[in-house]
Amino acid sequence: MTRSLARTVFLAAVIVTLSVIASIGAAGGAPVGEPGLVPPTALGGVVGALALALLIVAVVRRADR
Repeated sequence: MTRSLARTVFLAAVIVTLSVIASIGAAGGAPVGEPGLVPPTALGGVVGALALALLIVAVVRRADR
């Protein structure tokens, strides 16, 4: 793994972490249908953050070629 790719993967992990923290914080005031389930807002934040992280990694891998 090249140094730039490693930095990008780290940055993507930071983005995922911050997005998840923000989405869970935003979902704190939202009503939850059933107790014990993950709020849809938090789940959407996780999926969106993972998609963004994968996009960043794909762009950097393509640029390294």
